[in-house]
Amino acid sequence: MTGEWRKLHNEELNDLYSSPNIVRVIKSRRMRWAGHVVRMGERRGVYMVLVGKHEGKRPLGRPRRRWEDNIKEDHQEVGCGGMDWILLYYIILYYIILYYIILYYIVLYYIILYYTLIYYYYNNYY
Repeated sequence: MTGEWRKLHNEELNDLYSSPNIVRVIKSRRMRWAGHVVRMGERRGVYMVLVGKHEGKRPLGRPRRRWEDNIKEDHQEVGCGGMDWILLYYIILYYIILYYIILYYIVLYYIILYYTLIYYYYNNYY
């Protein structure tokens, strides 16, 4: 630095303050919200609005952009574009449940081991 004043460009300001990319934040929150909606179930109103098809005559011109279209596009950008996004969230939910079941059995194993060692210690089986 020579002590001179100059204007900073947007890229330099972004690097300097490292603010998150607002588009990326919106897309990640939209995908997170879609995951919540999928976990709610098919009978909930929010799910029906997100995935359901509307009945009646459609207006002239290009169809309007839907939330589902945005979510599919977000998944394509991430690299999961070939899969059905609802199926993808069910697979993720399955692995989360499987993780907690395995964690439960591991904790249960150590609890049983702990009480077995205490039992053997107090009954002088060593």
